Amino acid sequence: MPTTKEQRSKHATCDALKKNGERCKNYAGLGTNHLGVGTCKFHLGRTQNAQKAAVKVYAERDRQAAQKTAILFGQELRMEPLEALLWSLHLSASHVNFIRQEIAAIPTNGPKPEERKFKREVLIRQFADERDRLARTSKMALDAGVAEKTIRMQERYAELLAQLISGILGDLALNPRQQRQAPEIVKRRLLALDGGSPEALAET
Repeated sequence: MPTTKEQRSKHATCDALKKNGERCKNYAGLGTNHLGVGTCKFHLGRTQNAQKAAVKVYAERDRQAAQKTAILFGQELRMEPLEALLWSLHLSASHVNFIRQEIAAIPTNGPKPEERKFKREVLIRQFADERDRLARTSKMALDAGVAEKTIRMQERYAELLAQLISGILGDLALNPRQQRQAPEIVKRRLLALDGGSPEALAET
């Protein structure tokens, strides 16, 4: 059944060049296992190459969707070079983990075995590429001394936090009983904020 102009304006079309020189107006992937992507069944949409290309498009869409959940596109981010390097490292690590989960989620049996095979191959290549990027970014971070600088920043933050808490407690003029209770209360509140546990803190 031919699609209307209004329907085509809302969905991707095949757009393959027909023998009469016009563009195909069928839905993209019509009659194939990749509806919405690529050419329709009348224009080689069922060929192996078309299926491989569609899997790549699906994988890239998934990657971009995952990335958008962590990044506000178009919003300016101000950061120092070392911060940017560390941010890139964490982002690449999240991509590696996401692709790994996508590979693990592919069924090992069931219908459409060729489609599963293609998707696995594409994701494995993306996994390898992103893993290499993660390794390169990690080396750059180590060469720039990011780990050491991060530890120093954390230590400085802990010192400032301790000074702040001590100053607040001193200004409150607590009685002896409250002074004895204050360290445990502060410890418990900090752990709750950080999602830790008293046992974890004791081990450190």
